[in-house]
Amino acid sequence: MISSRKGVSTWLLVGSGLSLFLLYLLGVNGYWDTGGDSARYFILGEALAKGEGFRLINMPTAPIFVKLPPLFPLILAMGIQGLRQFGNLARMWPLLKTISLLSFWGAMVPLYVLARRYGGRERAVLAVVLTLTNPWVYRYATMLRPEGLYVLFTLSAILLVVRSEALEGRSARWALVFGVVSAALAWLTRTVGIVLLLALVVYFAMRRRWKRVLLTVALSGFVSMPWAFYLIRVRGERVPDNYLAELFGQGYQGARMLIARMGSYGTSWAGLLFYAPSRVLAMAGHRGWSALLLSGLGWLSLGVVGYFGWTVGRGGTRRLLALYLAGYVIVTLLWPWQGEKFLVPLLPVVMLFLVAFLPAPIGRGRRWLALLLALYVGANLVGVAVVCEQQVFERYPGPWQDYQAVAGWIEREIPAEAVVMARKPYLLYLWSAHRTVPYPSRWDDESLERYLQTSSADYLVVAEVRPADEMKMASFVRRHPALFEPVHLFSTATLYRVVKP
Repeated sequence: MISSRKGVSTWLLVGSGLSLFLLYLLGVNGYWDTGGDSARYFILGEALAKGEGFRLINMPTAPIFVKLPPLFPLILAMGIQGLRQFGNLARMWPLLKTISLLSFWGAMVPLYVLARRYGGRERAVLAVVLTLTNPWVYRYATMLRPEGLYVLFTLSAILLVVRSEALEGRSARWALVFGVVSAALAWLTRTVGIVLLLALVVYFAMRRRWKRVLLTVALSGFVSMPWAFYLIRVRGERVPDNYLAELFGQGYQGARMLIARMGSYGTSWAGLLFYAPSRVLAMAGHRGWSALLLSGLGWLSLGVVGYFGWTVGRGGTRRLLALYLAGYVIVTLLWPWQGEKFLVPLLPVVMLFLVAFLPAPIGRGRRWLALLLALYVGANLVGVAVVCEQQVFERYPGPWQDYQAVAGWIEREIPAEAVVMARKPYLLYLWSAHRTVPYPSRWDDESLERYLQTSSADYLVVAEVRPADEMKMASFVRRHPALFEPVHLFSTATLYRVVKP
């Protein structure tokens, strides 16, 4: 017989879960993330749906964009094909966000099973709650991005490999096969997924399971073979070719650059894990000691998690998680850019370690720990509410509203065949229905003038959505007034016509 107290806690848990899910559903709206990556994924999906391949069809030359793995754009292409049957795609596209949302929520199933295996039902629920109430997880689950799909494949792969260790015979073999296939699919979703495949190889090699090593290499190669053949056979302009070229192209200079990246990485991770205090410091314009404190706190948390993952899980499958954690940190530390979008997929793994190593049992002489966790969840929920309000009610700050106004004016007033240069070309393409080209990569006058004349740009947008580059462009316009003719002026943006020689 189930006690009334247990019944109440079960209903409270179900009700809280449904409320949280409804809060996530509010993010299925017309808000476009201003980073531009979501728009680029949509453009690639649209190109595939039209049968044009992995091309940036927003640009006049429609270059091949092979830097991103293919799986998420392929799924978007299928969704776009299905939504077109119901009418105006522009009105229906927010439903594509449910792919990201359901992927994140689906990933909570393997997270729960893994956490329950290591710490019991209460800790498994805690791991799921700590993950889903994180504001950054909420943000990326309500954007058109592949992080949720990547987390789903990654955790499913780890769970299946863990299960294969406990099973025997045919069941063990099939669990391993599906686990490796899931890891390969994670790689085809995000490039950093190669870390999981390498972690599997190293883990099996440490245990002298050579057949499993060969199976992992062979299966992952087989699953990725179609993409490899496409990259070999496809011809045409490529933009850009790979991450390594970007990494060294931006001037990676050894120890000094590595130290700068470590500081940025630690601060970003601390902001992800300790959202509330980092946001308070950010709003106060934190500098100096506070930024150093945040970075140190971030690295300390990762170090503690990695240490316990390796030592406490000695000889067990937790070492696989520790290998994955270490490899992921190393790769993303050397990534061309730093930021939360590269760290969000790591959060569920860290939460898994966290609940596995918490003092037990919570609630029996550990009320201080329960209170601390409750405060942590409460602070995160405030952050979730803030992110939700920004996406549902506030939408965009002033400069971005002007950017949308420029796009609307271009759609109404500028000939359809005209090409527009902008700092955020993917979003401008979707909002204006005009082909676009990006700002140049080099800013000396000679290179910029040459790029301006060879890029097919008929119009130029100078706004304030990314001031670092747009201020450079505004300065160039002032120095070369004969090359530009003002067409329309907004409060924080100007549209120019490019004067051809």
